[in-house]
Amino acid sequence: MKSKADLSGLIAACRAGAVEGDEASAEPVSNALTIDFEDWYQGLTSTSRRPQEWARFERRIQNAGMWLLATLAQYRVQATFFIVGEVAREHPDLVRAIAAQGHTIGLHGDMHRRVDSMNRSEFAADIRANIAAVEKASGVVPRCFRAPCFSIGKRTPWLWEELAEAGVSVDSRVFPIRSLLYVLPGAPLQP
Repeated sequence: MKSKADLSGLIAACRAGAVEGDEASAEPVSNALTIDFEDWYQGLTSTSRRPQEWARFERRIQNAGMWLLATLAQYRVQATFFIVGEVAREHPDLVRAIAAQGHTIGLHGDMHRRVDSMNRSEFAADIRANIAAVEKASGVVPRCFRAPCFSIGKRTPWLWEELAEAGVSVDSRVFPIRSLLYVLPGAPLQP
């Protein structure tokens, strides 16, 4: 484990654009940072499948989101936020702050439902509701999508057509590997 001083030095080197172990590097380091922006009960929990109960759960995304935005701003880091529609409706000021800081705004399902649990017409309605909520809150027309729970597979061949019809041009779900969550191998190995 690195000490706090080591981490401070690493952070300073990253801010200066140096790669760890190569502090003399003049080239800035480029990384891709993406964030699935959902509240705790919408994620990979049993509660995500029970939206009728969400009203009784403590909201944590406001405080966590403001801390995250402050931290990203402090280190001049930009990210792509894949935002659940329900979060955008409940916390429009937070979503507006994400956009105001220049982060890329993406979609993560209206109610964080697995794509492979919906039929084509249900997904079409879901993605359009997600777009409407995120656009209203952020003032940005989102063009990026990440499926909740990485739930694209052989049962959702219509997904690409529905995304294109909704105006989505970037998908952040397909990986070049196969695992429990990633079921569509074949993506390029480089960003």
